[in-house]
Amino acid sequence: MNQKYSELAESILSGKPLAFEEAKTVMGLFLEEAFTPVQAGVILTALRMRGETGDELAGFSTYLRERAIPFFLPAGTKAVDTCGTGGDGAGTFNISTAAALLACACGLAVVKHGNRAVSSPSGSADFLESLGIKIDLSPFAAGELLRKTGFTFLYAPNYHPSVKAVQKIRQELGIRTVFNILGPLINPAPICFKLMGVYDHKLLPLVSEALKHQGVERAMVVWGEPGLDEVSPCGYTRAILVEKERTREFSLLPRDAGIEACSLEDLRGGESKENADKFLALCEGRERGPLRGAVILNTAVILWLAGKAENIKAARFMVENILDSGIALDTIRSIIRVSRVCAEGG
Repeated sequence: MNQKYSELAESILSGKPLAFEEAKTVMGLFLEEAFTPVQAGVILTALRMRGETGDELAGFSTYLRERAIPFFLPAGTKAVDTCGTGGDGAGTFNISTAAALLACACGLAVVKHGNRAVSSPSGSADFLESLGIKIDLSPFAAGELLRKTGFTFLYAPNYHPSVKAVQKIRQELGIRTVFNILGPLINPAPICFKLMGVYDHKLLPLVSEALKHQGVERAMVVWGEPGLDEVSPCGYTRAILVEKERTREFSLLPRDAGIEACSLEDLRGGESKENADKFLALCEGRERGPLRGAVILNTAVILWLAGKAENIKAARFMVENILDSGIALDTIRSIIRVSRVCAEGG
């Protein structure tokens, strides 16, 4: 019997939390395949049953980012990322990815990190690919896309090859594990501003603790009624704002941005092609209903986080102007075109 495994399993099952450095060590053991598949499955399940801590998320995500293939930003670039853990079961449209594209149209440098769908019909990679944006770019090509358009996508498997060691175990377990939470925390680029949604409000303080270790300038972790990993256009959103080493809790309502509340049914998404068509309709001015409001609301929060507007309502007007002027549509078309050129050359 692996002694490291026995001691670790007993410790977790007894309820003892891992310190930051201990968590880094444990993630290293996972990726080095120091545990058998059964042992790894026991540890992941025990963590899930006990509940992960903020230090554990911070340690796990720090180790994964240190092992990732790095993505370097142009000098002076302050990049934004928008993402969610998924797993909320709401089956909504790709709100955070659409908001990332609109944030780029509003003048922010956006480095979106993501993957294909796991718990929904359309992941961020699927959605962007259905729009016509090339996603499987080399780091050099992804950097060129960012330099030329202000937007790029970092396809997670290209930057975290070591995580393949646990993929089969996760698939065979068939349950949500700590890796579902870690995905949005391991963007290999040095992100300054981040909007991250979680599927359970209990994760808000834990994820906030992990973000403090990443040196973000300003970030917000959100959970929205009735259970969304987004800023909710349906009702109350619980949030924790992270500013360097400080955190503070607050709440948001759609009316704070001048957005009319809607129902969850209004936000339902489908397969990636259907969602891409809806987004293009939104950018072309053919979609002016609740979906538009949801995307504008989340984009407005990003702009406010990045200091583009003094409050969320002012940011909302900015996003509406970008949509109504056609700038957003032109930006999307440019990203599609340039991504293809970069894919051929990189």
